[in-house]
Amino acid sequence: MILRIALGIGTIIFGFVIYPYYIDYLIEPIQTLINAMFPSLNVLESAFIDSIPLIVLLMILYFGIMHLIGKVGRSGGEGVE
Repeated sequence: MILRIALGIGTIIFGFVIYPYYIDYLIEPIQTLINAMFPSLNVLESAFIDSIPLIVLLMILYFGIMHLIGKVGRSGGEGVE
């Protein structure tokens, strides 16, 4: 249980530490490339492309919380003893 809590909190902290670098060096170049390749995106497509950093942040929180409550982990899932 303590390991599960440590992994959950560690996932969240590590995610928040690498988040700015991940956005600067991976997500923004991809967004720039997409906007350069398709300059005539409609409003919905443009909003989706601009929301990718928020989606990444929510994924970090999701996996950290799932570690904390024990839904994901090292055990390999249900049925593994």
